[in-house]
Amino acid sequence: MAGEHIIAGVLVGAVLAALLQCGIAQTVHVVGDDLGWVIPQGGASAYDAWAASKTFVIGDTLVTID
Repeated sequence: MAGEHIIAGVLVGAVLAALLQCGIAQTVHVVGDDLGWVIPQGGASAYDAWAASKTFVIGDTLVTID
């Protein structure tokens, strides 16, 4: 009986740790950084270069600033 409680406690702790990790890992990316969401002189290649310098993961948020 006590062994089951220990296993349940460890399982609950692992789930809470995983949920906390997901919440911390989120990043908000401003598309184009200081350039913002405009048509740049370099065209789409400016956004290609911006995206190439970032690492995106599930849960990240992309925002645009006009």
